[in-house]
Amino acid sequence: MIKNFIKEVKDFYIQVYKINLKELSLQELQDLDKKFKSFYNSPILKKRDTEEEKLYNLLSYDILSFYFHFCRKDEYVNRYLEFIDEVIHCLDSNPNFLKDIMLKFYNNVEFPINRIISNTTKVDNPLYDIVFNSDLNTYNYLYYYGENITNNQIKIVDYFNKVSPDTLISMANCVIDSFLRGLEHSKVDIAKKEYAILNYPIGFEKLAKQICTLLEGKLKIVLRLGGNKFDKQISYNHRYDYNFYQTKEYVDTYLGVFKKELIKNKQTYEKYAGPIFIETFGEDRFIPKNGEEVFEKDKKKAELSSLFDTEFSILYEEYIRKNTSFTIISYPCPEIGKDFEEIFNETIKINTLDNNKYQEIHQKMIDVLDTAKYVKITGRNGNKTNLTVALANLEDPKTQTLFENCLADVNVPVGEVFTSPKLKGTNGTLNVSEIYLHGWKFIDLLIEIKDGMIEKCTCKNFASEKENQEYINEHLLYDNKTLPMGEFAIGTNTHAYVMGNKYNINDKLDILIAEKTGPHFAFGDTCYSMDEDTKVYNPDGKEIIAKENEISSQRKTDKSKAYFGCHTDVTIPYYELGDIIAISDKEEISIINNGTFVLKGTEELNIEGI
Repeated sequence: MIKNFIKEVKDFYIQVYKINLKELSLQELQDLDKKFKSFYNSPILKKRDTEEEKLYNLLSYDILSFYFHFCRKDEYVNRYLEFIDEVIHCLDSNPNFLKDIMLKFYNNVEFPINRIISNTTKVDNPLYDIVFNSDLNTYNYLYYYGENITNNQIKIVDYFNKVSPDTLISMANCVIDSFLRGLEHSKVDIAKKEYAILNYPIGFEKLAKQICTLLEGKLKIVLRLGGNKFDKQISYNHRYDYNFYQTKEYVDTYLGVFKKELIKNKQTYEKYAGPIFIETFGEDRFIPKNGEEVFEKDKKKAELSSLFDTEFSILYEEYIRKNTSFTIISYPCPEIGKDFEEIFNETIKINTLDNNKYQEIHQKMIDVLDTAKYVKITGRNGNKTNLTVALANLEDPKTQTLFENCLADVNVPVGEVFTSPKLKGTNGTLNVSEIYLHGWKFIDLLIEIKDGMIEKCTCKNFASEKENQEYINEHLLYDNKTLPMGEFAIGTNTHAYVMGNKYNINDKLDILIAEKTGPHFAFGDTCYSMDEDTKVYNPDGKEIIAKENEISSQRKTDKSKAYFGCHTDVTIPYYELGDIIAISDKEEISIINNGTFVLKGTEELNIEGI
């Protein structure tokens, strides 16, 4: 059965590879898409009781992940065909060697590393051809990617076909201006940079093309794609597949080769300005079914995987992201509901709010917060939050500041002031009735914090405490025993909050927007992770000095103890927020009282609806 399935997939891949997809009708393209999706209904992807079934399941899932290479006809096609042919030959002659062939493929670390280098440096890639040499007014080009195309992408194309040229240029300029402000804010000399990376979702090609066009002569753009899984449950079932191949030897070899390649390409990455991310929000929430995993979670393997992710991130930041900036902006997708187009239009407005106005309002808060030793945060309307956040020591208030005045540069939209708090002295309880963290829903999340570290964490997603703790461990702690509070921020984008209430989509807002609709607390690394020693300044010229904590300061002796490779924002919505009070040795000054901004100079934030 497995042999016939793989042969059928291979024959289909070769058929797709030989066809010029641009010559096919929309119906023919959709027929190919339907045929490929049917492979995910194979019984092989459901079986996992025996070791042989797990092996076949893993093999089939991975071979299906090769599909987009054949659609885009990229340089990796032959390598994947060779592997498929090896597998078929093995199944024909001696199936007992299948595991060895698969491990040989996984252990060839040069192959995935070369893909990383190519994906972060190659301007003339298949995506560029799709964006610049396709009719973006049709649906046809969507199927050139080899990705999962749904009504989401179809309706996004419909939306952009209605957008005026002026609006499209305005959207592109919003992204570009934010990115350039981020470079300036980070003291990155754009004259020394030659290219940036643009990550965009399928359906946003017109915006991606406009950004590339407007940046022509300033920066070349490497296009990258935000993919869409063909079957989320099957992908979820494979989240522990690293159990099969990941060993200490594999991790050491991979990281060693990766570092050598990064050093070899050092001069290229010195010309890299950073990434631009266009993201979407509002997708139907995926609620996974547990118990269908191909491989069960193994504690030691999970710890090894976490170590690998941390060490990989350190290398990536040190060699690729060093001396760069970034920008992230997000727009709704059609699954957000019947008001999609209205919400999209309002999101455009939110993403382009007046930076100068917010800069002045934020400065009023920062001037008070810089005098404080602690900030007290409480909840209301059933929210049990009662938390004291300790602030770093400010030695020279005339030239230094604790909080970043966050405008629409690296994180769009505008709307927060944030700091890296001291861990010692940060104590209490953080609670939120319902929140999505990286897409995972938490009900009545309650975090107990002692000296800045998570001491205890509970939620009410499942009937049993065991299931709740496993869920927290996987989707909040990421297999760490604890995490520090890496950020404390006060969100000021009340317009976004009102939009969320108006359309009843607060639970669907992207974290970029949601984190600005109330105070938030990030667990894991600080906002300045791996970049603590770079001087950063606010618009008033003061240097931001609160960029590390007692954990991240260990980078000077052992980087593996300083970083966790995660940064998860937990936001209290204004409705559940009681007070935010800045506490110094001399006085207590309220920033927010009973969910309302009361500090002089910030009252303008109290728009109707909060």
